[in-house]
Amino acid sequence: MARRLRSALGVVMDQQSGLEILTDEPLEGTASIVERLGGEDDETASVALALNLAQQEVGRPGDRGMLQNLVERFQGKKEVADFGTHPTKLEYLAFHVPPGGTGQLQLEFTETQHAAVQLKVLGLGGGSGRQFTLGTAHDLGAREECFALGAWIDVRLRTFRGRDEDAPEEVRVDVEAVTNSYLEPFRPCALCFTEAGRRPARAHPMGGVGWDLTADDKGTSDSLTLEFTAETEMEVTLDLPGLLPAGLVPGVAMKREVRSRCQAEYTFPGRANFVGYELIGKRRDFPFWGRS
Repeated sequence: MARRLRSALGVVMDQQSGLEILTDEPLEGTASIVERLGGEDDETASVALALNLAQQEVGRPGDRGMLQNLVERFQGKKEVADFGTHPTKLEYLAFHVPPGGTGQLQLEFTETQHAAVQLKVLGLGGGSGRQFTLGTAHDLGAREECFALGAWIDVRLRTFRGRDEDAPEEVRVDVEAVTNSYLEPFRPCALCFTEAGRRPARAHPMGGVGWDLTADDKGTSDSLTLEFTAETEMEVTLDLPGLLPAGLVPGVAMKREVRSRCQAEYTFPGRANFVGYELIGKRRDFPFWGRS
């Protein structure tokens, strides 16, 4: 029995070593734009900043007053320390397998589609970023474990301070390169559960997604066709422990856009009840599963 789910966000897939990087281009960060417009008055600089940020569609602030504040904020900042460039993982999709069952993920392309997903990633603190597209024509095969898909990125970490000597230090992240994609199993999965007491906070059932097989010995299979569109921006904390002073946390702003249809195949064992869940207020992915 096939079901179709629609959602206003983005997601992705991979084959053995990951999705192929098809295109990769730089995104100019707020700090760099302000420095480049250093000879302009604040009004002209804020208009130019708004135009640049609108074109890249990620890391955009609000109204003109906020843009002028950004210009003032980044003018005259002084570098305090350069912590160098480091590789780190950026997760952009989670796929969940019913406990005790299997899951398989595949992309469906049309004749006009060449990329599976586009990612726009901009370093926080005014840093630069990258926009890149990923593609594959393969599925991931049947799997018994939940897993994450993501990209390896190289980020440069620096700290800056404003004009005032007593101003606090701020971390600036520049995304310098996208080097590879990865698949990593969750061992164990932090979301799927088999005991009611382990149901995550903000877990919300996805209507019509699941099977009650408590009276069935054989079990069944099912498929979900997920069509994702452009997704609102999210901030992602990077896992780079011990590199920065206490209290400074590196992160990026990320926007996903899926350009293919996602076909998920599941098998559910008998004598159990399965319910598909999503997290309210968190990044949306494929459903995770509760088994009882």
